[in-house]
Amino acid sequence: MPAGLVEGVETVRLPGVDGEVRALRVAPRGGAPHPGWVLLHGITVLGLEHPSLLRFARALAGAGNHVLVPEIRAWTRLELSPAQAQRVVCGSLEFLATDPRITPGGVGVAGFSFGGPQALAAAGDPAGGPHLRKVLAWGSYARFRSALGFSFSGELQPTHGSDRGAPLTTIHPDPYARWIAGANLLPLVQGFGSLDATASALRTLSRLWGKSAIDAYSSDSDPVRIQLREGLPPGERELFDVFAPPAGRIPDPAAGAEMCELLARTASRHHPLLDPVPSLPPLGVPVHLVHGRQDVLIPWTETTRLEALIRPRAPKVHATVTGLFAHSAGETGLSRRAQLVEGGRLFQAVRKVLAFR
Repeated sequence: MPAGLVEGVETVRLPGVDGEVRALRVAPRGGAPHPGWVLLHGITVLGLEHPSLLRFARALAGAGNHVLVPEIRAWTRLELSPAQAQRVVCGSLEFLATDPRITPGGVGVAGFSFGGPQALAAAGDPAGGPHLRKVLAWGSYARFRSALGFSFSGELQPTHGSDRGAPLTTIHPDPYARWIAGANLLPLVQGFGSLDATASALRTLSRLWGKSAIDAYSSDSDPVRIQLREGLPPGERELFDVFAPPAGRIPDPAAGAEMCELLARTASRHHPLLDPVPSLPPLGVPVHLVHGRQDVLIPWTETTRLEALIRPRAPKVHATVTGLFAHSAGETGLSRRAQLVEGGRLFQAVRKVLAFR
């Protein structure tokens, strides 16, 4: 994005229930009021410094929008904490909507990855909904259980009635989602004694992955896994293997399915806000869903499932699955012609997102 289209990037502090919230503000050139957007990062140690997030924020500001990117501290610590995220989202919406530099009528909220469902939840929250004008969920999930199931199995589940009975497609899933789930939920599992050592090892793997210190798909990461496994109590090593088998391997199907069910039940009991979509009230604002077909962290089928869940509550819902992206960026192997076709479809989707009227 040409530097001349963006006024600059500044760090601001927002008041919040959990203390001050650090945020990045990216402003467009020009003194007239502009539309406002709140951007939510996902669960990552990089937080506000995530390169893809910063590129998107600058591009959005360069297109004539004020952009606020709040830091959700729990997510940078790799904690689930959906309740804290909701408080930050609603506070950010109020902060931006009351700024005189913002076009009257509300602001948009965009959530990436894990932030997508929380962006949608803000539309149904009495504290955030009145300030909201539009929602974008990019690379998000419909149900925590189905997204977690993919992380263990790599199976792309059918999402439409006409697909039922069709052969399942299996790809190699990115293990990051199941590592995060295990790190947070294993200590809450009842009836198995302490699983804190395995949870801590999975948090270490997640932190290294987030900092690009290891490649989860490469055998170069196996020495780290082996070292962490050997440091566990002997009784927890098989459990660790369910989450972190050697590079290139998918967890044992039966053990993975059992663990997925256990963690999903634990999440439902302790963090019900991880699944905000099924209980959303009717949404009166447009909802835009975008997903990369090459995504191996949260599969594109989650967005088609999300569209089906939301449509009865939000008549103005638009979903786009594009072959141009994986989870946030990266090479997809498309031919030049296919890139042009996909680029045109994505351009139309982005035009709809940015049309504040």
